[in-house]
Amino acid sequence: MPEASLRAADILARRLYEAGCRHAFGMPGGEVLTLVDALEKAGIRFTLTRHENAAGFIAEGVHHRDGAAAILVATLGPGALNAVNVVANAHQDRVPMVLLTGCVDADEALSYTHQVLDHQAVFRPVTKASFRLTAGGADLIADRAVSEALAPRPGPVHIDVPIGVADARVATAQPRRRVAASPAAPQGADDEERYGYEGRTDRRDRSEVRCCVVGCARFRVGAPDRCPLHRGTDRACMHATAEAATGDGTGTGGDQGAGY
Repeated sequence: MPEASLRAADILARRLYEAGCRHAFGMPGGEVLTLVDALEKAGIRFTLTRHENAAGFIAEGVHHRDGAAAILVATLGPGALNAVNVVANAHQDRVPMVLLTGCVDADEALSYTHQVLDHQAVFRPVTKASFRLTAGGADLIADRAVSEALAPRPGPVHIDVPIGVADARVATAQPRRRVAASPAAPQGADDEERYGYEGRTDRRDRSEVRCCVVGCARFRVGAPDRCPLHRGTDRACMHATAEAATGDGTGTGGDQGAGY
């Protein structure tokens, strides 16, 4: 598709493809046909299911296989509400998911007689963020949604896509991407230089700087440091480890579970 003819839906789909997404699942309606077409054109295969809830769990399974964010597509009203259960599950289980819902344009909603509700009000309590796509901000909203879904702690995000916005032609511009955050704490040689404990043999002295609690968000698939229980494997880690030094310099540690 020529760059000059990009629709807002195309920009959204391209950002999802850039993030590694290759599959989307859902139940389409007239309000999301442009969106489904954009996903297919971007290289993301759309698979029709019999229920939005099932589509979400299939998408989650694909995420555990390829590591990319899960994509769930639902139309307005009852279609979107059918997805609440699986989205809430993704929020609790730390599954990065992008929920795409179709909606009517604001002016058209004034005369609609049924199936119109505030999707964002429904999904805000069970997602990390909810966005309403705009033509001019399509690239920025898409990038924010993908970044938010994958950032620790991973979870679902929601993008409500009005019919008119999805089909709106957008002037191409330089893509805007969120810059990755710097490490929150020094590691390796930086850690030793900062605290100066390299070469110490007295356990009591080392206990002053050895207290450390690490949550499972650090051990995400693809990260260089994986959970000790799953290092060297491709399993999605749901564990956390903790090591705490006591006053006499002895340490304790163990599996605290996914909710630690």
